[in-house]
Amino acid sequence: MHSAKVVTYLEMTGPAQLRWAKAVKGVALVPVEDPVGASLSQVRQVHDRIAAAHRWSSLAWSTQDWVDWLSAPTLRHWWIHVRDEVAGWGCLRRHSGPEVELDTFGLSPEYIGHGYGGYSLSLLTQVAWNLPWPENGGEADGRTRRVWLHTSRWDHPHALVNYQARGFVPVSGSRP
Repeated sequence: MHSAKVVTYLEMTGPAQLRWAKAVKGVALVPVEDPVGASLSQVRQVHDRIAAAHRWSSLAWSTQDWVDWLSAPTLRHWWIHVRDEVAGWGCLRRHSGPEVELDTFGLSPEYIGHGYGGYSLSLLTQVAWNLPWPENGGEADGRTRRVWLHTSRWDHPHALVNYQARGFVPVSGSRP
């Protein structure tokens, strides 16, 4: 019998809340160029390696579902590189407020347990705090006001611990 999918929402309300994981040599974020075109098959491959163990509903997406999702103008994607190899993937989504949601984050199974997750999450969270905002969108000073995410029991067993170790705190209620 499967346990219920309990979702936990977490947030940071200022960049000073970010608690950096120990730096890991060789870990870097690399922007995904053209996620809908040239990188689509690689995004799907990396996604499927990450998602298989966690029952992500996106495993059943069609090619059109992927194109539609990846085409959203509010999304930005980064490869998580370990020594120039793609080890995982992270995706940020802009919301009004201005807020940034850590929409997708994960490592391929062979990269888990080496400290890459904590450090790459630190890097991606820093990017979220520093995303530029269009002049006509968001607050007058153009800064991110909040970074948030959600996780569930279906994610990696260390996901919630990692998020909290980086400074994310649970939000009461069902959705931030």
